[in-house]
Amino acid sequence: MLQTIFAILLSVTSVHAASWNLNDVSVLFDLPKGSEDLNFMIGPQNLLPVTVFDQIKPLMLGVVDAPKDEYQALRVIGLRLDPCFKYVGSTKCFPQLRIVWQPVQKTKQNDFTTFDAGIHSFHELSSTEWKSLLIRIQNLKLKLTKLGLKHEALLGIHPALKNPSSRAIFMNEMKAITSEFAGKRNLSRVTFMKLFTPEIWWVFGGLEIKDGQFIKMELPRHDTRFTESNFFNDDFNNPMGMKGSITPELTNPSQEDDLTQLLKNYTYTFNTPAGLAYVKKSLETLDRVENPKLFTPETIDCVHCHVAQPTRAWFENKDRAYYRANQQTAFKYQGSVLTNTSANLKNPKSMRIFGYFGKTTAIGQRVINESAEVVKSLPASL
Repeated sequence: MLQTIFAILLSVTSVHAASWNLNDVSVLFDLPKGSEDLNFMIGPQNLLPVTVFDQIKPLMLGVVDAPKDEYQALRVIGLRLDPCFKYVGSTKCFPQLRIVWQPVQKTKQNDFTTFDAGIHSFHELSSTEWKSLLIRIQNLKLKLTKLGLKHEALLGIHPALKNPSSRAIFMNEMKAITSEFAGKRNLSRVTFMKLFTPEIWWVFGGLEIKDGQFIKMELPRHDTRFTESNFFNDDFNNPMGMKGSITPELTNPSQEDDLTQLLKNYTYTFNTPAGLAYVKKSLETLDRVENPKLFTPETIDCVHCHVAQPTRAWFENKDRAYYRANQQTAFKYQGSVLTNTSANLKNPKSMRIFGYFGKTTAIGQRVINESAEVVKSLPASL
């Protein structure tokens, strides 16, 4: 009898341990409610060396009320788990903990806001560290479940932060987890999105470690001569405008995987056979760009990764009926809810895909899809 009871208890534990969801593998923190909250958020000092940031700065130009000290303003906005990051040309993959940073600043109204710029830091883990990280996250989840926390299927601000009884427990443990599994010692890459003119000009690039030094990294799908790429929104005066250019253009993109010509020449009409065929092809392009089975974080270029969501917003605004009838949803996964409820889902001027645009959440569909793939790959028991 005791053996039977013990087996049942083990079975129940395994069920709980297997219940990974999107918010377990892509953790979005909320904005501070006050100065005490801001100080409690994780800063860059022990995770992102100032010497590395100095190779990136400035993050912003021409931005009103931008922080005087960008480095000190950086806070951890999100954490993302990747069980198998594979470098181009490598036969091996490496587990990673990726940290999402944005500048956070107090406003004149005494609340807090962010800026449409950010940094991702990539921290490589050993297989032992990866397993330990998963165990820590599962143990925290089980603890919060016992306190009555209801876990949400949709990706958004972590549900533990919405509950006063679980907020402090969650933040304390996540700070401890971040400090233990990420730091200067295992920092392998840093990518950035700069804001050089609000709603008009964004700059993308990155640094990676080589022979102990951080150097400018080659950009996926770009000529090796270029170490930064840009997106310019030329229709910035239009609240729903999304006409722009990607520079430099991609080197050898296949036709269906490049939004350059669409964004440059979107004045085509929706009421001609040729125009409709072009629109349909462009919707297929968006679906491919957002599909992690076709492009990994290592093989998709930064601009396409960030511009896909606002391009969808522009498309739907221009011809809602046609967009909804022809939008592509080829990426499906039965184990996760892929619905995007981000506050900036319909904003073509927000390039953030996991974090905040000002004071509201901004999540790209690609991040949701990637998170679903991670959930699917995680072990049922540890």
